[in-house]
Amino acid sequence: MLRFEAGMWIIAGTDPQAYAAEKAYRESGIVRGILALMATQPEWQGTPAQLLDAITAVYHGQLETYAPTKFGTKVEQLIGDLYERDGIIIQRSRRGGRRILEIRRSPDSGEFLL
Repeated sequence: MLRFEAGMWIIAGTDPQAYAAEKAYRESGIVRGILALMATQPEWQGTPAQLLDAITAVYHGQLETYAPTKFGTKVEQLIGDLYERDGIIIQRSRRGGRRILEIRRSPDSGEFLL
């Protein structure tokens, strides 16, 4: 499969499931919002609810609608893909009973394709 992206043709592979997963990842408002946020700063830290606010401030595209607790769960499900595909490192911790996300770009990551 081929796709046209950023002015060039890219071979997307022949596996339709892998292609569908890649397309869903690239079209995810959460992914695009996190990439937009990280394009404006090298690191970010806060609760999932604060992340949603920060994304909303910088990304003006379509975001999926989630309850605040579900938003944090969805971000956690994307941790591996964000690292592997875009070099975004997300670490989770608890402070004062609250879930905290620490997000930064890998030193090896380049520019993001939004």
